[in-house]
Amino acid sequence: MTNKTYTKQLANAFSSDQIGLIFQNNKRYKEASLKIKNVFIPDVISHDHTSITFEYVDCLSPLLRDLWFSDQRWDTGLVGELGALLGNLHSEQGKICDSNLYLHGDFVPHNIVVRDGCFVVFDIEPPTHRRLFNTFYYGSRYTDICSMLFSLLTTHSYKKPWKFFRNKKAMVESYLTGYKVGSNFNLESDVLKKYLFQELSKWHFDRSLQHGWFIKNVKYCFLQVVLFVQMRLYKIL
Repeated sequence: MTNKTYTKQLANAFSSDQIGLIFQNNKRYKEASLKIKNVFIPDVISHDHTSITFEYVDCLSPLLRDLWFSDQRWDTGLVGELGALLGNLHSEQGKICDSNLYLHGDFVPHNIVVRDGCFVVFDIEPPTHRRLFNTFYYGSRYTDICSMLFSLLTTHSYKKPWKFFRNKKAMVESYLTGYKVGSNFNLESDVLKKYLFQELSKWHFDRSLQHGWFIKNVKYCFLQVVLFVQMRLYKIL
């Protein structure tokens, strides 16, 4: 650990009580990461009613998102490791909770860095534009699982729309198998489908703050078609 720190301002998105809960959850996930190989989560130092101070991590790059966007190539083995990573992190939380889990809250490609064979995981907090804080703080493990699953199925450049329709079956199976191995938890296909389409609805709500009405709804309809093709034509899930 270095002496440098990074302070993240959160008051514009979360209440003082919620910032305290996010701080505690970061501590839980940091402790869990110490028991798992090839994963690093920055330590949390302190918090107040407006911010959280973290251990500073130099050069958070390359992001998974940037790796995947650069040439539109996907690594099935890497995706399997992601599933195992999330499964292991959840397994450690499951030792604390008998039913629901403390969640990462935003387990998506732009919150993970690949560096020297190690995953650097950060932004352990509910997405700032989402309506229900508690849903992404403490709840069903399927919330975290399908956050990444939705990204795997829909993260592409709209400049190359045909890329959305590549067969992702092997990649999804690798991700879910990795999760099962890491967590020793049997996933239910119907529940995965339910949470995957809930993720699409959340995407639609989030984009209301980022796009105009027309662009948002065109993309929303397009992503519905993408999920339909992936799940029906390629028999995913």
